[in-house]
Amino acid sequence: MKPSNYKSGGLICFSNWFLFLVVALVPTLSLRTFPFYYSGQSVTRYWFMSLVTAAGFLLSAFLREHLQRTVAARSGDANERGPLAGLTGMGVSLALAISCFALTVLAEKMQLPQYVSGILFHLCLANITIGLVHLLPVLPLDGGDAIFDSIDATDPRRAVQVMTRLGFFVATAIFGLGVWQLLQHRPVVGAWLALVALALGWANHGKLHSNDGNGWRTRIRQSQ
Repeated sequence: MKPSNYKSGGLICFSNWFLFLVVALVPTLSLRTFPFYYSGQSVTRYWFMSLVTAAGFLLSAFLREHLQRTVAARSGDANERGPLAGLTGMGVSLALAISCFALTVLAEKMQLPQYVSGILFHLCLANITIGLVHLLPVLPLDGGDAIFDSIDATDPRRAVQVMTRLGFFVATAIFGLGVWQLLQHRPVVGAWLALVALALGWANHGKLHSNDGNGWRTRIRQSQ
């Protein structure tokens, strides 16, 4: 029997970190980002903008994942990580980013309150970020799935070794960039890069070394 929900298992192991990052996004936006770009608003308004933006970011991520699973199921991709699922994810992120940007322009032309266009613009940036992050060669992101599958078909053990090294390299590089930002007196950017690095490293390690039916140990045993 082929393992199912391989990608889903990875997202489960990544979900705690992802939710933590979304929660951490709220004070970052309300205390730093929005007051800097949209001055003159009340503190309550900044918190409102931050909560709506974080909720939209979360919904965008889940919408992307849901549509990927739907397309994978209809195309017979039991593992939910084939090329079609990956292209679907990128298409969803791109469509959401374009839609939010168009709504931002429309809100400005209609002279709606500044906070409306601010929320929409940052939702556009959030979807662009989701799309770009998924290109990283880290499991369970789409980039990591593509590399893992290309090697896993012939050599499961080598696939694990390659993804372990890639995940470590990417996480270390992002963490190093965060440290450099801290040294440049940019504590918020540095802290965020460090958190993202830890989240990606933990997700990649957890996906590769999980001992459930979707983990690499089971996949290697089945290939023997």
